[in-house]
Amino acid sequence: MPSLFVIKTLCRELITRERSPRVNEADLVIDDPEKVAAYTEAGREAGVIAPVYLYHCA
Repeated sequence: MPSLFVIKTLCRELITRERSPRVNEADLVIDDPEKVAAYTEAGREAGVIAPVYLYHCA
């Protein structure tokens, strides 16, 4: 079951009309081990991009 954080974020994304501008990555490949670890952590259940993953899965 998703955490309360994920549910709150999903609800906010469905309700708000505000859209964030798209910002392209400077590098298309993450080759720095610290950046890979940060990206992996961001995708975990309480991470900042987890709600995006959940939204697209739904």
